[in-house]
Amino acid sequence: MISLRLPNPLEKKLNQHAKIEHISKSQIVINALEYYFHDEKKTLTPYELGSKYFGKYEIGRSDLSQKYKIILKEKLLDKIDH
Repeated sequence: MISLRLPNPLEKKLNQHAKIEHISKSQIVINALEYYFHDEKKTLTPYELGSKYFGKYEIGRSDLSQKYKIILKEKLLDKIDH
């Protein structure tokens, strides 16, 4: 058995949710802890952690890593011409 103090806004949400769902506050806390510990066991690879961001933003050129020398040369020549 444990006792805990919750910040007022969190306690209000807990009370409201318990009333709406017709379950005890203790059961809500138990469910939340089970979810937390279950989720904690799940280990994600670095790829899985960042996968939602891959390809999300496309700013500028996508070939910079392959053609950086050519691009740099073009930029330098442009500065010389101006």
